[in-house]
Order: sequence, then C-alpha cells, then structure tokens
Amino acid sequence: MNRDVERLRRIISQIADEIVLVKTTIDRRESELLVVEKSISQVKMLQEKALHVSKCNEMKFREREEQVEVMKGIYERLAVTRGEVQGNITDQLLRKIAELKILRDSLQKEFHDEKSGTIDTRK
Repeated sequence: MNRDVERLRRIISQIADEIVLVKTTIDRRESELLVVEKSISQVKMLQEKALHVSKCNEMKFREREEQVEVMKGIYERLAVTRGEVQGNITDQLLRKIAELKILRDSLQKEFHDEKSGTIDTRK
C-alpha cells in the first residue's frame, strides 16, 4: 500500500507540475493577448485619426477647388478686359497714326508749295 501511496503522490506531483506549466503558459498567452489587444486598439485609433485627417483634407481640397474656379472666372474676365483694353489702345494708336500721316502729308505739301513758290493763301 505504501507503494500505491507513493505512486499516487508522484502522479499528483506530476499533475501539479503540469498544472503549474499550463497556468504559466496561460498567463503568458493572456499577457501576449493583452499586448495584441492594445496594439489593435492603437491601430483602430490611428485609423480613426487617419480617416478624420482624410475627411478634413478632402473638405480643404473641395474648398480650394471652389477657390480655383472663382479665380479662373476672375482671370478669364481680366483676360477679356485686358483684350478689350489692348484692342481700344490699338484702335486709338491706329487713329493717331492716321491723323499723323494726314498731318505729315499736309506739312509736306505745304513745304513743297513754299519751296516751289505756290503758297496757298486760302487758308
């Protein structure tokens, strides 16, 4: 009977050692699980921040797009205005050139008439 008791003690001791080993393994796995859960939580938080930043950037992009469209309209109008001004200036210059040509022709005729002695006194 002593032998049976000794054998039972060894079996109980082995079972106790296995229980300690399993408990240690479980504790280590739980610790690893906590680290993984914490990492998952951090990743989710970073995803939420990234989504928020993405939405903000999209809103800013749309605002900038609208501003660009407004500026395009302004610059297109300025280009038309500039073209109109250039056209008006060109027209004025052409009129002045025509007037100066007439004046030149008149002065040349007068000078020629003075040289030839046929001054027109009707003026």
